[in-house]
Amino acid sequence: MGAFLVERRIEGLDRLQVAAVQRCLLLSSRGTEVRYLRTTWLPAERRCLCLFEAPGPESVRQVNDTAQVPFTWILPAIDLDAGRIEAR
Repeated sequence: MGAFLVERRIEGLDRLQVAAVQRCLLLSSRGTEVRYLRTTWLPAERRCLCLFEAPGPESVRQVNDTAQVPFTWILPAIDLDAGRIEAR
């Protein structure tokens, strides 16, 4: 399993529509090996970055196609979650 970042450039999204996208992705990933983790919304740039954990990019593509949410690209990523970093 690896992390994959999905970029979306969707004009005119508001906070409620971004939440709806999240719900669609979460529901579409049920019953698959894909785990939707989170979305970072950049309203000034009109884009969303969605993070998934999956066996490969094709399974991430299938979940996004099932959710009918358009995307620009899917790339392997390394998630540096600040919540997991321990102070030394």
